[in-house]
Amino acid sequence: MKKIILALISCSLLSGCVNPYVKYYEERNFYTGTYTNPPAANPKILFVGDAENSLSYYDKQGYQILGESSFDAGNVPDFMLKSQAKKVGADMVIKQRHFAGSSTVIVPITTYQAPQTSSTYQSGTIYGSSGGMASYSGTAYTTTPAQFNTSYVPVHKIIWEYHAIFLRKP
Repeated sequence: MKKIILALISCSLLSGCVNPYVKYYEERNFYTGTYTNPPAANPKILFVGDAENSLSYYDKQGYQILGESSFDAGNVPDFMLKSQAKKVGADMVIKQRHFAGSSTVIVPITTYQAPQTSSTYQSGTIYGSSGGMASYSGTAYTTTPAQFNTSYVPVHKIIWEYHAIFLRKP
């Protein structure tokens, strides 16, 4: 459950929750034959250091390139890659991720403090110099207005270079 919540939070941090594997997908399917088997129900994801080397190996195994996605971003959850792999009918995806850099941005954080009302009750007796007296009592109310406070917080963001190659075996 925690992984799902974390994935949703990560998703919300990505510009409007757009799947970058979908947004930057480019079809490269030049295969003219027919596929004898249906695409994998659960595509395999291979995390590699050198996508081109791995592609050479799987090309020799008969896999065909369906398409590719390349982009720079912060952390992108793997369920987005798996979703695109299923969408395009891939049996396997070769995924490569390299550190591309980092940046620090200043993010304004605004907090709201609701208005607050406090009351003070006071009572007493007043004695006059000629022997008279009077009693008094009352409540005074003081309201502090609502306030918005803005703090500026530095946020350090790590940027990764992603490359994914979607493959299918005829």
